[in-house]
Amino acid sequence: TTWSTNRTLLESIHVKNGAKLTINNSAVVKFADSKRLARADGTNIITNLVVEPGGQLEIVDGATLDAANNCSNSMWDGVQVWGNPYLSQTLSNQGYLVMNNGNIKNARIGISTAKYDHDLYANQLESFTGGGGLVRVSYSTIENCRKGAYLGPYPLPLGLNAYWNKSFFNNTTFACNQPMRDYLY
Repeated sequence: TTWSTNRTLLESIHVKNGAKLTINNSAVVKFADSKRLARADGTNIITNLVVEPGGQLEIVDGATLDAANNCSNSMWDGVQVWGNPYLSQTLSNQGYLVMNNGNIKNARIGISTAKYDHDLYANQLESFTGGGGLVRVSYSTIENCRKGAYLGPYPLPLGLNAYWNKSFFNNTTFACNQPMRDYLY
């Protein structure tokens, strides 16, 4: 699937095993703020982009992921690249993010290789689990995020079958050039 035009999302998007989502052509994808979006039962709707093991996400050619501006101080929940920290970083074992000349803005965590849950009422993150997702970012910007990137643990097993983390950030700018939108978070 390729997204080459602007869009606004009110929910999480999951890139499943065997699927590939490419966001390109300077498309701007805006996510609603999960602290301001609720179901009929009052529970919050998380707004993020999740790459599950075996899934691929490409953010390229000037594409931008950002928070929707329809509420003041809006922030979204970022990109989660899920994996298994005890398996090698192959496409079948891990989620895979390629970001080349892309932008992530105004997220609570721009990119994470760990699953995490939000305690939205206490304004804090809790229960980081997992790790191992493969992240390759070049010539990109991660801007005005509470935390630009979180790479979950990827242990180095003992013995001959040792795994080294293959994720990298190359010529990438992490910037904070305005006050945090959600300064209480």
